[in-house]
Amino acid sequence: MKISSVLLCLAAVLVLASCSEDDSSDSSEKDTSSIPAVSQQAEESSRATEEPSSYAFDSYALPADVVSPDLTADDPTDENITFKYDDTGRVQSYKYMQDSNEVIVTYTYSDDGTSVSVLVFVGESVAAAQEFTLPEYNKDTGFSVHNGYFFKGYVF
Repeated sequence: MKISSVLLCLAAVLVLASCSEDDSSDSSEKDTSSIPAVSQQAEESSRATEEPSSYAFDSYALPADVVSPDLTADDPTDENITFKYDDTGRVQSYKYMQDSNEVIVTYTYSDDGTSVSVLVFVGESVAAAQEFTLPEYNKDTGFSVHNGYFFKGYVF
């Protein structure tokens, strides 16, 4: 799944959520002029991801540059970083602190397992969006670092 597809889906969900109103009002009287178009929100989200302009922190650093978990452990969760895994044992997300801000890194794997989209959130802001081609997954392979992000089950 491409990052732009993920962002388009996110924008659609946000638009739908903002459109929900009290069911007691008459639908013929609803003013829809203030509801932005999905394509406009998707374009703005895409621009924000490509060219981050302002965040809730001064500068984003790659996870491996901020925290140093014990990657030889089965689960390197410690007081500085907390990992979550999907049903197959791959990293699903992790969170840690950077400059007094909580950073959440999420992984969305393609259906065929050949790629992953990584989104990094600081507060409600998207700080980074990356897509990686993945080698073959092996549940018995431990942790590794690739381009500053943590992976489990892959040798790059």
